[in-house]
Amino acid sequence: MVLSERTTSDLAEEASVWREWLTLYVESCEQDLDREELHRLAGAVPTAVAEPDLLPRLVDKHTADEARRLIAFLAGVEDPDRRRLLVASTVRSLHKVSARRAVGSRH
Repeated sequence: MVLSERTTSDLAEEASVWREWLTLYVESCEQDLDREELHRLAGAVPTAVAEPDLLPRLVDKHTADEARRLIAFLAGVEDPDRRRLLVASTVRSLHKVSARRAVGSRH
């Protein structure tokens, strides 16, 4: 199907699927990272998505290991506008989760 032939409903459904996957990846990071790790990851996401090989240099090894699938997912989004929106949403979500966490709490 050519992009111009896609209906609004098709586009909305596709966007919903992207958001669902993003939610799963962010929730996985939320479960496995502490407040500071989430905060550092949020700051690293835009650079890591543009250059995935930089992830281990931007955050500690544990954070990089946990976030690798999230970064690969975002980096694999072919449409630049969709990728930009998903990256921004990821950064907001990670900051929100980090802010809700008590200092030093893992869960």
